[in-house]
Amino acid sequence: MAAKITASAPILLVKDIIHSANWYKEKLGFSYERFFGEPANFCMLHRNGFYLMLSKCNEDKIIPHWKVVDKMWDVYFWVDDVESIYNEI
Repeated sequence: MAAKITASAPILLVKDIIHSANWYKEKLGFSYERFFGEPANFCMLHRNGFYLMLSKCNEDKIIPHWKVVDKMWDVYFWVDDVESIYNEI
């Protein structure tokens, strides 16, 4: 039997790890345990068993996917109650 993929964790490039991680925590309900690197350059966030990784990008300009391909996204989550998530956020 073939091995199963059991999870995935998208990685987003950000300019400021601490600011970005705290935004995801305060605005979207994610949690994190720690920052990696000195100074911080990586963080793993989680919510409801799903993970999102943030990695510091030193480039002057970060281009999101939706600016490269029309109507594309960087991360997509399915939810069981979109109205509740919307009201929470």
